[in-house]
Amino acid sequence: MALPRFNCDRCGICCRSIGGIPQLMQYDRGDGVCCHLTDANLCDMYESRPEVCNVEKMYSRFAAEMSMDEYLSMMEASCRCLKENFSRDLRNQPKSSALDAFLQKVPKASLEGLAAEVGVCQA
Repeated sequence: MALPRFNCDRCGICCRSIGGIPQLMQYDRGDGVCCHLTDANLCDMYESRPEVCNVEKMYSRFAAEMSMDEYLSMMEASCRCLKENFSRDLRNQPKSSALDAFLQKVPKASLEGLAAEVGVCQA
């Protein structure tokens, strides 16, 4: 039987939000975006990415405290929170061609309905 897995939609928002994460400081290109995030919205070192970037590997640190299902639920809630914060930040920025170009890289389904995630994340 296969273990449950984190359902990543590859939006890249977590890779655009690494500022302040001590384990990822060396990868921050200076604006909170990981230097390994490609123009195709993928990680160019995915197979050797840091443990903190690997949801399944990080579970080993929490296995004594919660089940894998509980952990994945927590990670999914964190992901929704991150998306909501990111979406809120985008809504507060003036429209620009750079912003429009960026939004073309993020899968549309990742940004749709984020405001509906009320209650998952506190501002």
